Amino acid sequence: MGATSSTTSHFSSYVPTNNTYMQTITKAADKNDVAISTQEESSSSVWVTLLITVLPLVIFMVFFYMMMNQSGQGGGNGRVMNFGKSKAKPADKKANKVRFSDVAGEEEEKQELVEVVEFLKDPHKFSKLGARIPAGVLLEGSGYW
Repeated sequence: MGATSSTTSHFSSYVPTNNTYMQTITKAADKNDVAISTQEESSSSVWVTLLITVLPLVIFMVFFYMMMNQSGQGGGNGRVMNFGKSKAKPADKKANKVRFSDVAGEEEEKQELVEVVEFLKDPHKFSKLGARIPAGVLLEGSGYW
């Protein structure tokens, strides 16, 4: 196999930015009549660019998570995250020992209250007759509640 000779007109190389290397390259280029041009490598690498781009987004997401977590656990008394949740608890039938028969007097009021309770137990039966949901019941007087 014979040796082939080829000429190169342009090439690029990455060298460390050190005065000793640059002086050696410059002397060799001057000695062989080669024109050189240097260009500094950009100081911002891919990691720096990624860090500058992603870091503010990550900080914002952490801040947002902390704000939502605080509002749900006590900041604002939990009202923000519990909006629309009912605080009603199921009644314990065994704990209620007062009966309508235990209440003395006011038979008409007791009868109306019995009707309200019946309506709450079976609203479909009364709504077919055109009854409306009662707005509330106000009880007053001394009692053993």
